[in-house]
Amino acid sequence: MVFASSNHGVRSASAFYLHHTTMGPKASRAVVAVMLGALIGTTTGLPQGHSEGVALDVEVQPQHPGSASRPDGARQSLVELQLSAHGDMVRREADVSSARAAEPADIVADGVVTVVSPVQTSSEQLKLEELTEECMQDEPTAECMEKYGSYGIRKLYTETWDSVKSLGYRRPGWMSHPEVQKRKLFELTLPGTVNSGTYAITGEDAAAAAVTPYGVVSQNFDLYKQLDMGIRAFDLRVAYSQENKLVYISHGALMVPLATALRDIRRFLEEHEREVIVLDVRKDENADASHLKPLREEENSNTRIPGQLVHEAIQCELKEMLATYAVLSQLPGNAKGENPTIGALTDIGAHVIYFWDTQQVLCTSFTECMKTPGWYPPDVRGGYPFAFGPPFVLGTRINATGGRQTARIIEPACHTHSSSYTKDDQPEKMLKKMKLWAADMTTKTMESRPKCFPIGAALPSPHKPTIWYTADGYVTSTPEEQTIQSDRMRGVKAIYTRGEGFTVKTDAERTNYLMLSWFLKKSNQEVFTKPNVVAFEFAGSAVMPVIRIIEAMQSRPECGWAVYCKASGSCWADTLLGKEDKCIPEGKIVAKLEEHANGKKENTAWVILCTIGVLSCLCCCCCVGLTTKAYAIMKPSKPKEAEGILVEDDQSELPGSDAASEYERAPSLMGSETSRRSSPGVQAQAAPQVARAAPAAADEPAP
Repeated sequence: MVFASSNHGVRSASAFYLHHTTMGPKASRAVVAVMLGALIGTTTGLPQGHSEGVALDVEVQPQHPGSASRPDGARQSLVELQLSAHGDMVRREADVSSARAAEPADIVADGVVTVVSPVQTSSEQLKLEELTEECMQDEPTAECMEKYGSYGIRKLYTETWDSVKSLGYRRPGWMSHPEVQKRKLFELTLPGTVNSGTYAITGEDAAAAAVTPYGVVSQNFDLYKQLDMGIRAFDLRVAYSQENKLVYISHGALMVPLATALRDIRRFLEEHEREVIVLDVRKDENADASHLKPLREEENSNTRIPGQLVHEAIQCELKEMLATYAVLSQLPGNAKGENPTIGALTDIGAHVIYFWDTQQVLCTSFTECMKTPGWYPPDVRGGYPFAFGPPFVLGTRINATGGRQTARIIEPACHTHSSSYTKDDQPEKMLKKMKLWAADMTTKTMESRPKCFPIGAALPSPHKPTIWYTADGYVTSTPEEQTIQSDRMRGVKAIYTRGEGFTVKTDAERTNYLMLSWFLKKSNQEVFTKPNVVAFEFAGSAVMPVIRIIEAMQSRPECGWAVYCKASGSCWADTLLGKEDKCIPEGKIVAKLEEHANGKKENTAWVILCTIGVLSCLCCCCCVGLTTKAYAIMKPSKPKEAEGILVEDDQSELPGSDAASEYERAPSLMGSETSRRSSPGVQAQAAPQVARAAPAAADEPAP
């Protein structure tokens, strides 16, 4: 039976997928129908701040294999479903015999996080942590949080941009460090992001953003902010909008125009002239076929090169910053075009290394490529749909386009990803694979040889051209899990059981925590600096992993990092490396993180009040001064018989204090008071005497 009632406040709910398999067909269909109605109401009906939700009480009879009815003694379960106006769900089950025995818990704030039914004892916490730890050995994070809650599932909290600034996480000009400038390109390990431009949906699919499938949005900062916090490698998947005639960043849906992201990049690079970034751009294979049609047609064209539509868009925005052959040919004669130093690149204004479908782009149009030494036409039928043609072993490419035989020839780099080996839907298993891959990247890469590297050639060792390695630090859901998660999260911001809720960021937060603790751990620089890029989802959760990589590239002292975690799972971390390369006591950093996690903000109200007070006083003084001046100018002149007194008044404005002037004048004035009354002539002579006495009086000491 299904009963619907209305309650006030945020109450508990259950993700129906967990119970769908235990219901009979009729009950199952009923729950699905009501659940969809509730979800539609959540995404379209209630205004923000409304306190009411819809609760559904579902009585369920578990179905057992080979049995048409519930066996004797089996207990019925009650599931209460409610969605708040903010899109939060809370899961709760109870026995029918004790239904309504206890009211479901509200969602409450615990510092900067929100929780449901927080543990009351350490014993309860330990038992929940053991349950989740056992669960995560075999199941994805979402499944375990749905069953047991968040206790025992540590994850790095996703910071807002204000928090990034206040906590000192920004690293805008880190590549200007001398140690970085002298490194060669392939000696770098850059912090990067996955699906870097998926922070908003503004294209044709913007209208459906509220019900976008789970996993489409993978970042919480735009590219300018990512650059400002230190990110230097960007994964951009693209598609073409026939409606807007623009190339878009895409992730199953059209996100933001590519030009918008490129303008952020150019603005940042204009402000920071010693930075170099890497763009890894490719077709979004999950995009609608109509959005990929123009890009696929170019691959079979005799007058365009693969990706030319995208190359021209990038060239249009970045211009001379793009490290094409024409720009790289300006390198000094002793610098290798395949592997120059960062200082040499920035000296010639080459700030952007650009890959398209795994091969480095050295020319952006068919006409330009025909004039570029070493270029070959793409061989799509042979399996080489690359803009610069088939790959060659380093040093063996010849000039086949009719250009100067003595011209410098540059072999384009080949980009390969760890995901071919490390791909997994569980963070713990993915990290174990990541450690194995990093320990022997060459061998693991040979198991899935990239097409952009010549067949039969031995792969170069790490930090040598032409293989560019990227460690993909993210989990990949199976198609079945993706479908389930999309159903769970459609129109829902968070699903609560115990502790913190599961959100679209939780998988990334858990993975980033493990990347920091297991892969980027202290004294492990030799391993984690082997890849050329380490990429993360949700940059706001990866601030400390990014800082770890930056400090290693700058050859700074290895001080490690401090971490503070709440019992419910969220964690915050910061470096122990302080100013002048001195290590900071760990307790000091932990205290700062704890204050931040508990929502304590720096009290700057007194500074604001003092500033307002000082400015007010200054304004008052100015007003009084102006009023006095205006009055002095406008007041009428005094009669001639008062001239002597006017002179005396004016003397107080001459150099010296009023007290000193009065001290010098007083005896003469008192002694001649009678004579001034009796004789106008004497009065006329007294004024000059007083005037002459004033300068001397200024030098006299005050009484």
